[in-house]
Amino acid sequence: MERIDFDKIVDRNNSHSVKWDAIDKVFGKDDVLPMWVADMDFHPPQAVTDALKDRIEHGIFGYTFVPMSVTEAIQDWMKNRHDCEFKKSSIVFSEGVVPSISTAIRAFTEKGDKVLVHSPVYTPFFNMIKNNERTLVTSNLLYENGRFELDFATLRQS
Repeated sequence: MERIDFDKIVDRNNSHSVKWDAIDKVFGKDDVLPMWVADMDFHPPQAVTDALKDRIEHGIFGYTFVPMSVTEAIQDWMKNRHDCEFKKSSIVFSEGVVPSISTAIRAFTEKGDKVLVHSPVYTPFFNMIKNNERTLVTSNLLYENGRFELDFATLRQS
């Protein structure tokens, strides 16, 4: 199995990276570490790069679907790693975390319902609640002993 060198520094400046090239737009200054977005700064495994190259060399970029082999690979992974089995129909693909959470909000709540978000958290989580016409309720996490913990007193009041 290929090993990833997580210590290799990859300079992503001037690559149109939201994380690195838009710091001043996001924060109003450029002397901060952009830890606000889950964007990795290391090279992917060679197999991923090779698969992308193969797709590019094919030359046609029409609409695609997720092949059944992906669903089967997920089932195998969950069975082998976690002894968890489920039907193929239980797997639903989404284009990202934010749209998935937004879909869950619409599926499990009604307009005007309260939705709790612990902070600090990824900023779009706040907007998706408001954009789905739900009531945003926040509870700040407590930073104690070098880690974040739930503030149960605030939760009881929410």
